[in-house]
Amino acid sequence: MDRSFSPPAPAFKAFISIEKLKVKGYIISPRYWSLCHRHMDRDRELLGIGINGLEKAPTRIGGIGGLVDTYIARDAKIILKTLEGEHVEILDVLVLKHDFSRLSGEEIRRMLAIPSLLGRDVMRKFKLIYSKQRNMLL
Repeated sequence: MDRSFSPPAPAFKAFISIEKLKVKGYIISPRYWSLCHRHMDRDRELLGIGINGLEKAPTRIGGIGGLVDTYIARDAKIILKTLEGEHVEILDVLVLKHDFSRLSGEEIRRMLAIPSLLGRDVMRKFKLIYSKQRNMLL
């Protein structure tokens, strides 16, 4: 469970590696089922993903705060633990960068609370089971 959300949200942990950017680390995401995998500002900063050297995406992603600068990290490796062991996906990941220059401190705090999303392109390969009794994804 990710207790930073109210109410706490079911979450999963995944390991991500982007060799070209020398990035490795875990992300914890309570959200999934977006069209494609995307890293939001908080995880981008925690993992140290800089946008220099990334390819700018042909279109910007639209969200709660409007359009967001969108970049592509090619050949990212995402590792998920399953009942059968580790599952490895190699895919292009969208990296988002909001323009915080026009936002208040409270708006920035809210934007940094938005989790990364694991896309349907990966999630459709799994069956997610939520245990209300254990309050977690199994």
